[in-house]
Amino acid sequence: MRVRLLAIFVLFISSSLPATAQGGLSFSGLSSLLRSAFSSENVIYKSTPSQVSKPSDVVYEKLSSFENMYDIASQYVSQYTATEDECSFKVKGITIRLRIARRIAGELVEVTSVSGSPFRFTSRAYITSTSRKESTITTEVEATLNSALKMVFDAKLRSAVEYVNKELANQLSK
Repeated sequence: MRVRLLAIFVLFISSSLPATAQGGLSFSGLSSLLRSAFSSENVIYKSTPSQVSKPSDVVYEKLSSFENMYDIASQYVSQYTATEDECSFKVKGITIRLRIARRIAGELVEVTSVSGSPFRFTSRAYITSTSRKESTITTEVEATLNSALKMVFDAKLRSAVEYVNKELANQLSK
């Protein structure tokens, strides 16, 4: 079955491959195309900074423990369970498991996916103090995606990172 699918794939794309001097298909062109179609790459999605009407230490305190995130997360996900360092929840029937990988007091909370999540990713919340009473938050997601997943999810991940960052800022400002 796989050989048949590969043969169909090769026939389908053969018109776009570089030709050899004899007019045939270039093996290096085919090899390069197949490698790029199935290889994975790290992709980084970064939001624009959002204003939070709380000082950076308060924002950090909230984000640095999954136990503190229940009131924010429970509005958007189901079956949220958490400890200080790990959480799991469901989004549209898909279980996501996360772990806090790194903390820098008042500046950064880095979260990674745990095995069993649909794809590997790291999310970083950068917190910047803008005054004694205000700060900004910028969210960044680094995901390992193959070309096919990137084609399908690229626009969705870009908009999701912006949305999550704005919602975090809104919720943290309350």
